[in-house]
Amino acid sequence: MKDRTGAELWGIVSDFDAVICVDVLERLVEPGAALRKRRTKLKPDGVVVAAVPNFRFLPALGQVLFRKDFPQEDFGPFNRTYIRFFTCRSMVRIFKKAGLRIQRIEGINAWPGPLGVAIAVASLGFFADGRYLHYVCVGSPAAPRPGLLSVFKAGARQAS
Repeated sequence: MKDRTGAELWGIVSDFDAVICVDVLERLVEPGAALRKRRTKLKPDGVVVAAVPNFRFLPALGQVLFRKDFPQEDFGPFNRTYIRFFTCRSMVRIFKKAGLRIQRIEGINAWPGPLGVAIAVASLGFFADGRYLHYVCVGSPAAPRPGLLSVFKAGARQAS
């Protein structure tokens, strides 16, 4: 992360307990690269917490599909500052590609009233994720996969 002058704000020390990205990733050109870099700054037991708007939020999706409109607004799902759009599935994918293991992902800010529930049920769950305006994802650095060197080290320990 850099300040306005382009100077790097993060040091070389990896000692953060948590990195919080609330309403940030949807405004970045390369959100995956940002997550990868943040992951390297975490303690081994640290977490990245990200909240993003849900592109499948039914009222917003309905506006695009049925009103044939994608308005540019100052806030909400059509915020003019968003350059990336996410669903629950795409959040899982971007976290995994960034080397983060998903600990939890949850929809928040549910569409109030029975209509959202009725649509989720009537669609046999296909639109169940569309009830939520946002998704919050918590991930931790994925444990490195054992490479060839670690296999040899483990074998050497057993042999001695």
